[in-house]
Amino acid sequence: LDYLYHLPLFFEGLLERTEPFSTMAYQGLQDLLNAAKNKQPSLLAPCVAVVIVPLKRLLNTKDNTVMCRAINMLQLMIRNDAAVGELLVPYYRQILPVFSLFRH
Repeated sequence: LDYLYHLPLFFEGLLERTEPFSTMAYQGLQDLLNAAKNKQPSLLAPCVAVVIVPLKRLLNTKDNTVMCRAINMLQLMIRNDAAVGELLVPYYRQILPVFSLFRH
């Protein structure tokens, strides 16, 4: 399975708010991330750069459901592959400003 193609596509699918499409995107992304757990070579690490733009779009919606799903998938991605956390560091400037809006 081509993770470089499918992973950003499923992240974009989280923008969908109508059922059953939103659930399919969420469940599909969850399945993709769980299937990549602890694989060698890493299936998720090469995809970090292409996931940033859809992730930023998801967070900028400021819709609670969409943001929670995006954050859950980001957490799952980091938990399933240790290298992802380090690879996200260069993209903190793009991701973290949205989180600072909600810290109060």
